Amino acid sequence: MALKFCGLCDGLLYPSEGTIPNTLVYKCKNECNNEELAEDMCVYKLDFDKYPTYMPSSEDNGTNPMVARTKAVICPLCNHDEAFYFQAPNIGRCVVLKFVCCNTNCTNCWTE
Repeated sequence: MALKFCGLCDGLLYPSEGTIPNTLVYKCKNECNNEELAEDMCVYKLDFDKYPTYMPSSEDNGTNPMVARTKAVICPLCNHDEAFYFQAPNIGRCVVLKFVCCNTNCTNCWTE
């Protein structure tokens, strides 16, 4: 998406909701107060295929607050009752969860 500039004062136009509900307009915040109706309702597009998927590892064990943890699984190797988990890259339409044991002496990884 390209930046949009005011046709009156060349100031930057900012996306905003129009006076008519569910319409997108670009407003100039300078003194001219110009408004231009958006041609497209898309303000920003993020293409997930361009960015690599974050894959947590056993090094994230206990240190990364963004990684989800659960006590609802038991490690098949050491029987520890806590693991962190993440969604593995999709294979077809299946959702695959990967679990990593939170036991620092184990760090076993398994899927469910």
